[in-house]
Amino acid sequence: MHTALTLNTRQVMAAVLELEGQELNQRTLAAWAQMEIAVPSIAWERKRGRYSTRIYSLADLARIRLVVRLRKAGLSMPRVRAVLAYLNRELPEVLKPKTQAVLVVDGWRAAIIRRAGNPDLEIPSGQYRLSLVEVIKGNIEAAREALKAA
Repeated sequence: MHTALTLNTRQVMAAVLELEGQELNQRTLAAWAQMEIAVPSIAWERKRGRYSTRIYSLADLARIRLVVRLRKAGLSMPRVRAVLAYLNRELPEVLKPKTQAVLVVDGWRAAIIRRAGNPDLEIPSGQYRLSLVEVIKGNIEAAREALKAA
């Protein structure tokens, strides 16, 4: 079953490079884990250093891809953290397969989540539009390719 796919740090870096065209290094992923921006949900010893075991799920990969896209769009890390905190608290389901939610970041004022049939939800923080399904699409295939290459 695809939900059982797990990735180590190198495999996550390979998947992000394939799907986003963005190189991430182990130090960045370690920092994001320490700052609780993208915490590995399968296994993490909460240690620093490149030999610390971090195992990521497909949902973790989607979150990492979201962070990469938000940073590419020019959002500062504090704003990225505000968006992620809001998603965690109010809309944990939007980074799951088949989501129809769209994240719209409007200048410096706010970020808005749009879902069909629901009123817009404003995230206090700050126009960048990102269909959240885009950070999920291709994850299974990229994870399988990364696992083959390992």
